[in-house]
Amino acid sequence: DRMRHPKVLDFYRQLAEEYPGRADLQVRYARMLLLNDRTDEAKRLLEAARDQHPETPEIWLSLARLYQQQKQPEQARSAIEAYVALAPRDPETLLNASRQLLDFEQPEPAAAYLRTLREVKSDTAELEPLEIELLTQQKKFEEAAALLRRQCEKAPEKFENYPKYIRVLEELNRTQEAIEPLR
Repeated sequence: DRMRHPKVLDFYRQLAEEYPGRADLQVRYARMLLLNDRTDEAKRLLEAARDQHPETPEIWLSLARLYQQQKQPEQARSAIEAYVALAPRDPETLLNASRQLLDFEQPEPAAAYLRTLREVKSDTAELEPLEIELLTQQKKFEEAAALLRRQCEKAPEKFENYPKYIRVLEELNRTQEAIEPLR
C-alpha cells in the first residue's frame, strides 16, 4: 500500500511541521500516522491540533474515530458532540455524526441527530439506510423489516438490500418473506 510508504509519511510530516497553523495538514498527517499504526503519535497530534484549532470539524471527527478505535466510547461521543456543536443544523454534519455513532453502536445519540436531520433536510430518502441501521441496533426488527421490504420492492435490482433484509427477517423467524419481493 503506497500510503504506508515511509516517504509518504515523511512528506506529510514535513508539511505538518512547515505549516503548523494549517489544521487540514495536521489532520492528514495524523491519518497517515494511523495508517502506519502509529496511534499514540496520531492521538497526540490530533489533541494538540484540537487545542489550537477547536473550530475545525475534521479534527473532532478524526478524534472521534480514533477514540472509538481505542475503545474509549465516552471520549468518542464527546468528540462527536463537539463536532456537531460547530454546525448543529447542517445536514452534512448531522449525517456524518449519525453515521459515526451508528458505526460506534451508539443508537440513542444517533437517533437524536437523525431526528434533527429529518427536520432540516427536505429529501429524507437517503436517510433510510441509516434509519434501518438505527432500528436494527435498537432491536426494532418489525419496523426495520418494513423499511427494508419497501426498499426491496421499490428497487429490486439493488441486491445490497437483500442480505440486510434477510438478517432482519431471521431475527423475526420469517426468512421465507425475503423471497417475495423478488417474484
